[in-house]
Amino acid sequence: MTEPEEAARLDDAELLNVLPSRPARRRISLSSPSMVVGTFSLTMSWFTPWVAPLALIAALLAVIALARRHAQRVLAWWGLGLAVAAVLFCGVWALWIVGQLGEAPALELPSLP
Repeated sequence: MTEPEEAARLDDAELLNVLPSRPARRRISLSSPSMVVGTFSLTMSWFTPWVAPLALIAALLAVIALARRHAQRVLAWWGLGLAVAAVLFCGVWALWIVGQLGEAPALELPSLP
């Protein structure tokens, strides 16, 4: 006898015991990664403005985590706050760098004889 014929003869209770159940899908929360990346980007933004893309990634992870129902909302809000603070620090650095470029003396090229 084939497997479908055997399954057709079983009642519902027996069928549930015979058929393997699917394992529950593990839901991945992006709250913790957003907070970790936000913390790292905030710490690095005190020294260099080049971590702004990393801070934006942390903010994106936090927004995605807040949109999901199963996320740890407190960690996601912390990740978003740290990422916004890192972007602000990077902006201060960028403004300082642009200001320093404006004060740089113009270099004169030697003229050809």
